[in-house]
Amino acid sequence: MNREPFNEYNTWHRLLEGDEEAFYSFYNQYYFYLIHIGMKICGDPELVKDSLHDYFMQLWERRTSVGEVRNIRGYIARAYKNTLIHALERLKRLPADNDYGETHSEFRTPAHEETILQNEQQQERDELLTRAIATLPDRQRELLFYRYYLGMTPEQIASKTGLSVRTVYNHIHRAHNHLRTYFSPSQLPDFPGLIIILIPALQAFSEKI
Repeated sequence: MNREPFNEYNTWHRLLEGDEEAFYSFYNQYYFYLIHIGMKICGDPELVKDSLHDYFMQLWERRTSVGEVRNIRGYIARAYKNTLIHALERLKRLPADNDYGETHSEFRTPAHEETILQNEQQQERDELLTRAIATLPDRQRELLFYRYYLGMTPEQIASKTGLSVRTVYNHIHRAHNHLRTYFSPSQLPDFPGLIIILIPALQAFSEKI
């Protein structure tokens, strides 16, 4: 199966229309680009990754309010940078010589009480997902690790494991369905949120695969 080249404009607009596959494609396409940007601002790789997950969650949840964007790559870089800077400000770790010149207008900074509540909810959700991942068959857990932790495409996974591309898709689809049963709608209102929290949760299993 030949993989179609990434089309930024089409994928972006499909994402804004609620296309989950476009969301995954966009996330995978820009993950390492945004990580590189984050590491130039902050030397903490965990905070950089956590802020990136937060940004993509916010992007999905607020996709209907995103206006016309001419420079998509520049827009997401600026918005992610703002998210990371807000995180540093909350932790009082923003460098004194900060000259990023951002207006911080992409997303508002939560109040202190809201931040505490969000952190508690995220911890509970991550613990639940880690337990859920542990109940998956070894093969499904392995394929999720390759797909979302390493960012491999289904075609790359098929080549590495010797499975067919269709079998890879089927295993991942079954794993998705299984994991969704662990969450109530209030815990996970949009399914792409599962992908965002899958990546840090899979870290617990990285040494076992």
